[in-house]
Amino acid sequence: MTDAGQRRARRTWYREPLIQFAAIGLALLGGARLVGLAEPRATIVVSDDTLARLEADLTRSLGRAPTEAELDASLRAWADDEMLYREARARGLDRSDPIIRRRLTQKMQFLLEDTAGVEAMDELRDRYEVVIEEPR
Repeated sequence: MTDAGQRRARRTWYREPLIQFAAIGLALLGGARLVGLAEPRATIVVSDDTLARLEADLTRSLGRAPTEAELDASLRAWADDEMLYREARARGLDRSDPIIRRRLTQKMQFLLEDTAGVEAMDELRDRYEVVIEEPR
């Protein structure tokens, strides 16, 4: 390549649309973060009860008290699950999925059977009214 060709190549790299697009995008993202327009970080608070439950579950599964590393790994796995759960709910994945609906229904049935049984189901029936929409 000649000197003139090299100078021309050095002078025009910034005129490439992809370079301009990337630069504008980075500038906007940086500006949004500085101004505070970017989405704030959500906080997941780990309660003492959750920590105790994780430690008890590990103790039961290992047959001994867990080490700090094992407890830390369990806590990270729990936090990852919590993040995935919250993101799935934020995206509405819990609303239209028949499998999730079935699991929630089963879980509620088990909960009612463990606590109050038939009386709790009757109480729920009193709290809800079922209306069948007529076709138009």
